[in-house]
Amino acid sequence: MKLNLDRARSCLKSFDFRKLFVEELDWATCTIAPFQIVIDDHVVLLSGIAEQGGMVIYEAKLLNETKIPPSHICKFIDREVTKRTFEHIIIFTSTDRNLSIWLWGKREQGKAATYTEHYYHAPYSGNAMLLKLDKLFIDLDELDSEGRVPILIPTQRASEAFDKKTAAQHNTVPEPFSVNQNGVQLPSVRLAKGIAAMADSMTGRGMVVSKKVYANIIRILDAISNFKLHLKELENPEPFTKNQNGIEIPSIWVARGGPHSLDHEPQNLS
Repeated sequence: MKLNLDRARSCLKSFDFRKLFVEELDWATCTIAPFQIVIDDHVVLLSGIAEQGGMVIYEAKLLNETKIPPSHICKFIDREVTKRTFEHIIIFTSTDRNLSIWLWGKREQGKAATYTEHYYHAPYSGNAMLLKLDKLFIDLDELDSEGRVPILIPTQRASEAFDKKTAAQHNTVPEPFSVNQNGVQLPSVRLAKGIAAMADSMTGRGMVVSKKVYANIIRILDAISNFKLHLKELENPEPFTKNQNGIEIPSIWVARGGPHSLDHEPQNLS
């Protein structure tokens, strides 16, 4: 893993995205001046925080509300940004700096953009997001004499990090549950991530979800992501297995939390 986890996690949890991209991922500082986009009652300030090879990372802040707008509003904003910068990622942040939604659009010639949203809540580890961000790391030997890379490199990295179809291209039938070698029924990683994304979207956009349900989802995801980080460094595949359809699922050891206690209750949940 190329990313320094401790420093990157600190930037992620403090919502210091400029430092995260420029100092930890080796992107360049963006010189685009901030601008506003208005739709209905939503006023959004977009600031370019980093860029590489023509792809720009924007942070979007709401000026007259606390919650992140609904998905269709975020996608409208993305389409407006496309008129200025074709390849980009927008990080929508709540005013309390507690939730961020990372919106990326896959753009292909002659096709409408397809969007994926990825969520990060400040109280939690951020392991799943760090695994994605590691794919955006730019090596010094990839830079030309002017310190830049071709646009193809950041666009391919963004697709690897945020495109769910690319990440799942080796999977077959996406069964939501499977039985492991010990006869225990476990949720697939895809299902767990989908449930967590839905819960994040609901809470971040002003909807209500059970605190207990949400906390349990986050604890499961943190356990899964934590072990994936260790696997990436240790190259030890034992905590995970694949079902008969090739879907990666956690072993019962991971499902039970491994060596990490999951008995604590997450804080700052509404």
